[in-house]
Amino acid sequence: MHTSLKNKITLVTGVSSGIGREIAQLLAERGARVFGTVRNPKSAKPIPGVEIVRMDVTDDSSVNEAVQGIEQKAGPVQLLVNNAGYSFMGALEETSIEEARQQFETNLFGVLRVTNSVLPGMRQQGYGRIVNISSVLGFLPAPYMGIYVASKHAVDRAGRPRIAHRAEYSSASLRQQLRDFPTNAGGNSGDQCDFVF
Repeated sequence: MHTSLKNKITLVTGVSSGIGREIAQLLAERGARVFGTVRNPKSAKPIPGVEIVRMDVTDDSSVNEAVQGIEQKAGPVQLLVNNAGYSFMGALEETSIEEARQQFETNLFGVLRVTNSVLPGMRQQGYGRIVNISSVLGFLPAPYMGIYVASKHAVDRAGRPRIAHRAEYSSASLRQQLRDFPTNAGGNSGDQCDFVF
């Protein structure tokens, strides 16, 4: 068992399938107390050692309710993995503003919402770790993925300054830029991750 993870209160967003599911299961196997978020808990498949929590990262009240519920049940979140997201494909000229807005609402603003919701608890306990799941496409764009690429590039860039802002307490931010990996990224899951603790 990895003693550094033993009983750490851990929140992983987007665990319904793909990489989020694998990350949540791995962290639970390594001794963390894992809370995994999904939009619809009734349709979520159980993950051994993971407590499923309803959260829609595009909704402020949903995020705050989920984080408050975790804090009441287990205490402040110590490790956050921002994984929730999806891939959108299409030529820019055929992409509506609403489609682009929803991509950013999930992939970027969802990360900010959840992070901002857990930071007060991390600050209070003087400890926290944040991992933002990004994509290699954030810096090596692919055709017909302009909006997705822009959202992942934004996640990558937005996370960098946070490290300096949190120097007053023991907190760190890490991003994982992932390579291609078989997942349902176009459906309901995030990107891929070579995740090492």
